[in-house]
Amino acid sequence: MTLSPSSVTPVVLCGGSGTRLWPLSRKSFPKQFVPLIDGKSLLQLTLERVCRLSKSVICVASDEHRFLVADAMQASKTQGTVLLEPVARNTAAAMAIAAMTVKPEELLLFCPSDHHIPDAAAFTRAVKQGVAAAETGAIVTLGISATFPSTAYGYIRQGSARSDGAFNVEGFTEKPAQDKAEALLLSGSALWNAGIFLCSAQTLLSALGQHAPDILKACQQAMASSVQDGSFVRPQAQAFAACRAESIDYAVMEHHANVAVLPFASAWSDVGSWNAVADLTPADAQGNRIHGQGFALHSN
Repeated sequence: MTLSPSSVTPVVLCGGSGTRLWPLSRKSFPKQFVPLIDGKSLLQLTLERVCRLSKSVICVASDEHRFLVADAMQASKTQGTVLLEPVARNTAAAMAIAAMTVKPEELLLFCPSDHHIPDAAAFTRAVKQGVAAAETGAIVTLGISATFPSTAYGYIRQGSARSDGAFNVEGFTEKPAQDKAEALLLSGSALWNAGIFLCSAQTLLSALGQHAPDILKACQQAMASSVQDGSFVRPQAQAFAACRAESIDYAVMEHHANVAVLPFASAWSDVGSWNAVADLTPADAQGNRIHGQGFALHSN
């Protein structure tokens, strides 16, 4: 089926703290806001990537980072709503409040703000491929083709093919030990979990009601008394702070029946370590990587 540009609304989750890249990334300036690639931040690159689907986006961020998000949206020529969390409550709550701002049938693409996917066209094609499954009520996730037995990533175990072009999910495995990671890679059916999800707002809220009703209720109370200031929307602070902090993987995905996966074979990085940062810059003949004005003398 064809996808019109307005069919999917991107939701960019900007709440990560990026503690693994200290001191470059810190609480007041997490890695998604740091200009890492060609003078652009990972958030700006993410917004430029998802605006191929829609120029109107929803960002969920910490209140203290609101102007950094606004700057990135302006630089990427996107517009939309910025939901400001008074406290961090992980991805389940962030996705819930975003889903409460749109029509129930609207398709939402939830994606992290701090991942690097160089091939934006391939990413757009993969999202379009998932629309059919999402429209029938599935939660669709993109699974990254695993290239080595990483113990730092969660895995999606791919099952049988579905009639809508996606695959059923057999299960999820959280950051395994080395021997388990090697076995998953050798199985040929395990994909890295990138935390990218496509579903309707109603599908997500129904799944939360089924598997994490306390999170859904707290977010409903917070949004019922939310305050709007231009493009900024602030959930009621006390109600949101009372919400349990939980990832969407633990709260919903590991328990939900109708989850589909689409393998994504293009380059991807969560830029979660200094080695991953190094991989973003080409090495010289001695294997050195220099960003900015630098000179390597007898160094390799």
